[in-house]
Amino acid sequence: MSQPEAASDSRFLATLQALILFVGGLVGASFAVGAWDGVAVSLGIAEGTTAFELLRTVIQFAGFAAPALLFVAAAGDRSLLPFDSPSRRDVVLVVGGFVGLYAIQYGVLTALGAVGVEPVQNRAIDPETHAPVYFLWMMVVSVLVVGPAEELLFRGAIQGLLKRAWGAWPAILAAGALFGSLHYSVGSGPVSGALAYVFIAFLLGTVLGILYERSENLVVPALAHGLFNAAAFGIQYLSVVG
Repeated sequence: MSQPEAASDSRFLATLQALILFVGGLVGASFAVGAWDGVAVSLGIAEGTTAFELLRTVIQFAGFAAPALLFVAAAGDRSLLPFDSPSRRDVVLVVGGFVGLYAIQYGVLTALGAVGVEPVQNRAIDPETHAPVYFLWMMVVSVLVVGPAEELLFRGAIQGLLKRAWGAWPAILAAGALFGSLHYSVGSGPVSGALAYVFIAFLLGTVLGILYERSENLVVPALAHGLFNAAAFGIQYLSVVG
C-alpha cells in the first residue's frame, strides 16, 4: 500500500471512529436514562422531583461519556484523555475561556434579537418545571459531571481522533459542529429557534476546542464548560427567588 493510500485509510478510520463515538454517546445516554427511569420507580423516587432529576442527569452524562472511556480502555490510548493538574497558565485559560464564552453568547443573542430570532430555552433551566433548589444543585453537577463528561467525549475522544486525521482546525470545527448538533432538541419551539441554539452551541464548542488545543489538558475546557453552565443555573436561581 502506498503512503497516500495508507494516509487516506487512516483518515477514514479515525473519522469513522469519531462518528461512532458520537452516536455511541447518544445511545449510551439514552440507555442510561431509560435504565434510571425504571430503577427510580423501584426505589420510590418520584418522577419530577429534584432528586429524580439530579440523579437522572448524573446517570445520563455517565452514559454519555462511557463509550469514549471504553474506547480508550480497549485501544490502550490514554493520550486521547490528558487530564493533568492545571498550571497557572491553565487557570488563566479557564478564566479567559469562561469570560469569552459569555461574551460570545451575549453578542450572538444580541445579534439574533436584532433580526427577530430567539433561541429556544433549554429545558434544564426552565423555571416552570424545576424547584429553586434544583438550580443550586445543578451548579455542582455542571462542574463535576456535565462539563467533564461532554469535554471527555467531544474534545478528548472526538477532537483528538479528528486532529490526528485532519489537523487541529478541522478537528476543532468538526467537533464543534457535532457538539452544536447535539443541542438541536434541548428545548421546544420553532425550527429557527432550535437552529439558533445549535449555532450558539457550535460557537461555544469551538471556543472550548481552542482552549483544549492551547492547553492540551482536558481539565481546562471541562472547567470552563462546567463553570459556564453553573453560572447559567446560578443566574436562573437568582431570577426565581428574586
